[in-house]
Amino acid sequence: MQEIKLIIQRNDDIHAPNIFTPNGDNLNDEWQAQVGSSINIESLKIYDRWGSLIHSTAGNTASWNGKIKGENAMPGVYVIVLNYKTSRGETKVLIQDVSLIR
Repeated sequence: MQEIKLIIQRNDDIHAPNIFTPNGDNLNDEWQAQVGSSINIESLKIYDRWGSLIHSTAGNTASWNGKIKGENAMPGVYVIVLNYKTSRGETKVLIQDVSLIR
């Protein structure tokens, strides 16, 4: 008989949407990662397509309303950089595109 050791790696309890629609209809009007109790968001940074930082915040309720300096951001693709810590003490970075559609 052969012994097989199976290691199951748990994914982090985090969901980061790749699209949002800040158009005032109260559906997906803000970008916000959905995190479980095992995740602590240390920072959220949003960059435009030229690499300019346009929004920065922190905490598990970190979000972006689709505005830059109080004005509506243009529809397009932006980059989310989410720094977070797991309950295991690991510091991780999630980098992904997000589409803003009006």
